[in-house]
Amino acid sequence: MSKILSIMVRENLREDKGGVYSPYVGGNMQQNPKGLSDVTVFFQCAPENVENLVAAVKEEIKSLQENGPSDENLKKVKETQRRGREGDLKKNKFWRSILSRYYSNNMDLARI
Repeated sequence: MSKILSIMVRENLREDKGGVYSPYVGGNMQQNPKGLSDVTVFFQCAPENVENLVAAVKEEIKSLQENGPSDENLKKVKETQRRGREGDLKKNKFWRSILSRYYSNNMDLARI
């Protein structure tokens, strides 16, 4: 969902409001303790725009919670992930990371 929120925040804060250049949205999910996750949003802006832009981010979060992602944004994220996965499958770094995660978490390697 952080990828979807990233699109929403970028479109609103940068493209619609022109208040920021490069907002960042990142998400993290931890295996242990189970269910622990966080989302971070940050951006640089003029001091006089802080309250308005923070309120806009909160509105986007609320919209995503209440309405879910738009079909268009979901399609964008899926396509980006598909292209990224195609490239990753050719890299040793990707496979080292996957194997390490599966081994560390006692996951079945057959699920890869």
